[in-house]
Amino acid sequence: MDDTIDTLFDLEPEDSAIKPARPAARLVDTGVQTYIAHYTSPITESPTKGYFEFESEHRASSKKNAHDARIKMLELFGKEAVSWVIDEVKLKKKKDDLCGDQIELDFREPKKPRKRRASKKWL
Repeated sequence: MDDTIDTLFDLEPEDSAIKPARPAARLVDTGVQTYIAHYTSPITESPTKGYFEFESEHRASSKKNAHDARIKMLELFGKEAVSWVIDEVKLKKKKDDLCGDQIELDFREPKKPRKRRASKKWL
């Protein structure tokens, strides 16, 4: 019986004024992600367009991400790529990883076009 009395005194009263501490803000660890960069060469006798994959730990569309893309382009193509321009940098999706450059087939029935409501012509 003495044990039950001790446990009753150990309980703290619930006070509505005391609120539990909020959990700390979650820090999102972006880590290294794969991006796809599209490039074009200046208009010359043989203009070149294409894309390549690169990894960066910086946020998409940031200066550091564009710098990483530029460095990777120079590593891949050498000094001829100095005058090339990177047009667009996009995050690579997991879907792209599955099929690569192969075209996907879609066997679903085509969607029926929606019928528009007749417009009322007011005079």
